[in-house]
Amino acid sequence: MEWMQSALASQGRIWALGFRMLGAPQEADDLVQDTLLRLAEHPPADLERALEPWLLTVAANLARDRLRKRKLAQAKRPFVPAPLPPNRLDAQSSLAMRESASVGWLLAAEALTPEQRLTWLLREVIECSTAEVAELTQRTPGAVRACLHRARKELAQHPIPEVSAASAQAHSLALLSFAQAMQRGDLETAKSFLAPEALYLADGGSQYPAAGLPLRGAERLVRVFAALQSSLGEVRVAPAWVAGMPGLWIQVLKPKPGLAPASLVQVVLDAQGRIAALTTLMDPERLAPWSAVI
Repeated sequence: MEWMQSALASQGRIWALGFRMLGAPQEADDLVQDTLLRLAEHPPADLERALEPWLLTVAANLARDRLRKRKLAQAKRPFVPAPLPPNRLDAQSSLAMRESASVGWLLAAEALTPEQRLTWLLREVIECSTAEVAELTQRTPGAVRACLHRARKELAQHPIPEVSAASAQAHSLALLSFAQAMQRGDLETAKSFLAPEALYLADGGSQYPAAGLPLRGAERLVRVFAALQSSLGEVRVAPAWVAGMPGLWIQVLKPKPGLAPASLVQVVLDAQGRIAALTTLMDPERLAPWSAVI
């Protein structure tokens, strides 16, 4: 059927929207399937019209509802987004598409309301017009512009690194220097690589324990990391490049019961080149796409 071919051709944009709304590849996969299921069970009345706007409307509503439920369920528990899977990397994508898949943007987007996040993504990443966003979200163009203004204002308060060779090199140097100082036990040097109000987020998903709340402050963070090093025992640390940005893949050689055997550490730098945010993702489900290639 021609309309089904059109639906299959729209899967990439639906997935892109879902990943950037939810920060998890598996949830984006589910969103695509749920959207196509909705099409099969309750297709639009007029299949002669362009199908993609209808599909994006369904996907947008489903993604917004999923994000609301996740935020309610997790309350103040830190959420660390997963990196874009290796099979989804596309050097030909627009700059907005690449940057909105980075850990920096995904972390900053957690400060947005689901409506602000959806509006920004539809307008700036999916590249819908204001009129199209209004139709997809069932709001007036004026309401869309106001929501977009608030989203941009909120995002401007967070460091979002460019996805470029120079930015990647700076992030890699800061992360490796911090990790090496911690491994030497040189806490003062390690602290010098952190912004004074540096943020730390750890997320083990439903399987492994992690810090229950976001931690903030350079002094506090180096002491937390020193305690973690001691509790984990011997580890193997390897550089990792995920979605065009550096990270550290940490494997615990003799994992203790209940503790994650592997984790991915990434950082976001501020304008001065200091580590403004540091994340540890231990959730094996969200790390699964990368486990085989790192």
